[in-house]
Amino acid sequence: AEFSSASGTAGATAVIEGTADFAVTTVVPTDQQYGSGVSIQLLPLFIIPVVVGYHLPGATASLVLSRGLLASIWAGEVTTWNDSAIAELNPSLVLPNATIHVLARSGDSGATLTFTEALTQFSAGWAGRFGTFSTQQGFDNSTASLTLCPSDSAMVSTLSTTPYSLGYLGLNTAVDHGVQFAKLSNQHGVATVPSAASIQADLQNIALDGRSAAKLVDLPGLSTYPILGMAYALVNNHSLALDCANALPIARFLKWILTDTSAATTALSLGYVPLPAGAVASASVEALLWTQCGGARVMPE
Repeated sequence: AEFSSASGTAGATAVIEGTADFAVTTVVPTDQQYGSGVSIQLLPLFIIPVVVGYHLPGATASLVLSRGLLASIWAGEVTTWNDSAIAELNPSLVLPNATIHVLARSGDSGATLTFTEALTQFSAGWAGRFGTFSTQQGFDNSTASLTLCPSDSAMVSTLSTTPYSLGYLGLNTAVDHGVQFAKLSNQHGVATVPSAASIQADLQNIALDGRSAAKLVDLPGLSTYPILGMAYALVNNHSLALDCANALPIARFLKWILTDTSAATTALSLGYVPLPAGAVASASVEALLWTQCGGARVMPE
């Protein structure tokens, strides 16, 4: 099997168009794509928390932000660090009368998709004006003055070189580059950071829809971190059925991600959260076991 690097959207498109056998993506195909005649399968693999990185010179404690406040900042309604909405959540911080430099990803981004899906849940105002989207065009009607970053590395670099900035990125990227990120208040007003143990506990009873997709933002648990995305393997069943030489190593690789303790340890060290050993992971493994090539199962049970 050959592997190449691409965005989640580009990878999903390649699978649907039949030019790739599978892709790891946060993008769930649309009804139109499912109805295009190609046989595709979605397998949940692991969870990617999205965090809000910040650069606040002189901060002596962790920044706390609420769900609604995030929506107000990215909508351009809260524009300075000493706004009362921020000050109320951070009584131990001396907040300057400085403009908040709001960062967002340009291009098509899985982090943007998860982040705006969360904002849509957090704020009826955001849902009515902007909704959920994955590209920077969705921000165009915002009154916020945005700096657009073309990649995760550009987001990290801009955060580090721009005092008084805020930007969203995957926990995996934040951990890898030592980015400081805010505590986010959940539905219960509890300030949370993404903890593997609490996330896995919250996901034990998550229900998948008929296509094995899950909504993970703004879950109701007491200790739940509110911005979570699912990474999926999107598999082209037709191409695997015709290419048995590729089907077996791909199936083994995906099963390794889902079941091997060393894979889970590696995922945690990189800022990803493995699926808990429950119904969701079992469903993905079961689907792999039924993957066929040449009229027979690719892998024995």
